[in-house]
Amino acid sequence: MSYRQDFRYTSFQRDKVLRIVPKLGYNFTRKEFYWSLNADFDTGRRNGDSPVDVGNGNRIYSSKVLDELKAMPDSIFYFNF
Repeated sequence: MSYRQDFRYTSFQRDKVLRIVPKLGYNFTRKEFYWSLNADFDTGRRNGDSPVDVGNGNRIYSSKVLDELKAMPDSIFYFNF
């Protein structure tokens, strides 16, 4: 079970647009908190666009699974005798 909340903020000034979209989430079965902040600034004059994305990701698996994947060897063949 998980919970996710999206917020949206948009500001218009003449020919400029600023969009900010923070996202928060919590996965109760994995006990992990997820967050991200997406921002977009559009100048409008020359179709300039400046996106910014930060956060700890939208993982579809827990960090325990990621640790197990990192611990696995790259190959099933072992050549060191």
